[in-house]
Amino acid sequence: MIKRTIIFRIGALSLLVGLAIFFVLPKNKAAKGGKEYGGTLRFAIGSKLYTLNPLTSNSLDQQRLDALLFDPLLIASANKNGWRPFLAKRVQVTSGGKKLIIQLKDHIYFHSDPCFRFHSRQLSAEDLEYTLSEALSKKPNNQLEPLLHGLIKSMHIRDRFTLELVLNDAYTHIFHILTHPGLGIRSKRAAQYYGNNIDWHPVGTGAFCLDHASANEFVFQKNEDYWRHDNHGNRLPFLNQISVIRQVPPSKEHVLFSQNQIDLLFDLPLNQLNQAFGSLNDAQKGKNELHDVYSKPSSKIHYLGFNTQRFPFTNELVRKAFLYAIDVDYLCNVVLKGEGRPVKNHFIPEQSGYVNPLLKKQEGWVYQPSFARQLLLESTIKLKQIPLYVGASPNSTPALWCQELAKMLQKNLGIRVRLIYGSAESKNKAIKSGKALFWRAGWVGDYPGPESYLKIYTSKTDCPSARYKHFYNACVVAKTNTQQQQFANRCEQELILHTYLIPIYTEDFFVIYKLRARNFTMNRSGVVDFANVYLKEL
Repeated sequence: MIKRTIIFRIGALSLLVGLAIFFVLPKNKAAKGGKEYGGTLRFAIGSKLYTLNPLTSNSLDQQRLDALLFDPLLIASANKNGWRPFLAKRVQVTSGGKKLIIQLKDHIYFHSDPCFRFHSRQLSAEDLEYTLSEALSKKPNNQLEPLLHGLIKSMHIRDRFTLELVLNDAYTHIFHILTHPGLGIRSKRAAQYYGNNIDWHPVGTGAFCLDHASANEFVFQKNEDYWRHDNHGNRLPFLNQISVIRQVPPSKEHVLFSQNQIDLLFDLPLNQLNQAFGSLNDAQKGKNELHDVYSKPSSKIHYLGFNTQRFPFTNELVRKAFLYAIDVDYLCNVVLKGEGRPVKNHFIPEQSGYVNPLLKKQEGWVYQPSFARQLLLESTIKLKQIPLYVGASPNSTPALWCQELAKMLQKNLGIRVRLIYGSAESKNKAIKSGKALFWRAGWVGDYPGPESYLKIYTSKTDCPSARYKHFYNACVVAKTNTQQQQFANRCEQELILHTYLIPIYTEDFFVIYKLRARNFTMNRSGVVDFANVYLKEL
């Protein structure tokens, strides 16, 4: 009897403990459409990120974090305009395109934050005016001012939810610019409350808010008042938290993935795939984590830039000699092992909605070392050595193809290429100062459309020719999409025909993710919609 009582008590206690564990431990809650709420998604970034202020947004890592915290006025779309309203309810264009009347949605609130004590959290036109004013400012490290420079003449608040923008001239590309992740709307009240500390107190309307930041990690918490719903009617976001490990070099990121410490692996170099997932033997023995690959055609172009204002690249024959001495097929197919797609006759990545007929009608160049030597001879310029700014470490993917490219130029033209490694910042400084003659570059459009690429060559030091400047200016003031496209085509033709740069390859974005992470999507600029991601075990 005593034994039976003890067994009963133990059984009852076990049941109570089990029930306690069931109710206390976090569980994902079911949502419509077979989705689930809850859980923490983890990934890593290589950047230090000294601030979470979107004004300083100059890397894809930071733009991905900006998109967690802040929502833009408009977002890129596959429709005929290339954009659609997001925080905006509607946008009206008047005065021949020189005036925009922007009406905001009236049901959107900023993150819950102490700065709003006795103040409204509701998004207003005052916040939109503040965000644009900050982007137009000359503040140190403001990366957004060049996007809006000279565009906006004045701003007027019409009512609580309506802002009027008066432009200096009609500029239809401003809608594309307003989709930039760095132009997510920020709270004016938060800026007043936190002052100089606002960089580490980001307050937006995004799906997540900053919970805490340390030297090694950002933790973002679900915004319980987020305004969006999915197509099943589920309120977004699904995740409770997102954990971002900071300052992780690419060579270490795959280790974290294989050890199940992160769920996503961004842009893993092909030469590290085996380390990340092990061998086929490992897979057959079930040692590998179950994963899948998400691939998206990207808007990123890798190319070689010239300082055409300085010897020897003022000479078009020298630039063309370099062009024909480089085998881009070999670089992509052999050196990069298929990671990139060769680009031979255009600069702007060919995406839906953009094809340049002026370049399509002309044959793309082919690798011709003998013709390259002939061009260099005709230039009458004798070169023994040229420095190439790589802007990356010696073991990086950019360095890998630059090293092979240097061998080609040595073999085919007899020119020794001295590779200068280092940070992207040091390379950009050398370009801006005019010190750099020849450099490797990569560019992802800041916003949809060809103008985002053509704008690179519009500064006083970079503008390649008077014809280019003429076509570009005509493009930005064109009244119709057709006219914009025609002048954009002329600009790109000017860049390619006179070899003001050498396109090398475009690459796809690809992300490796654990199978428990569902509904993963990314736009052409590499920014992820984390609000729709959910976790569900197999």
